[in-house]
Amino acid sequence: MCSYPIETVRGRYGGGVKVADWYHPHKNILSQEHQTVLAQLLDKADESQWRVLHEMLTAFGSPVAQKKRKGA
Repeated sequence: MCSYPIETVRGRYGGGVKVADWYHPHKNILSQEHQTVLAQLLDKADESQWRVLHEMLTAFGSPVAQKKRKGA
């Protein structure tokens, strides 16, 4: 049983098998509730905290909270 989408590729030495480029298993691992709470915290965060929270939402959430920094 395959847990990852795999593709075969041609290569100079016969090719091989790889995980599909579009597959990102780390995406969307935050639940909707987690994403909502993190997005709410963005409004109360200082610049450094905002950057980290935003990076977490971008890397591990769905495109739910692509909020811009207040005043930016």
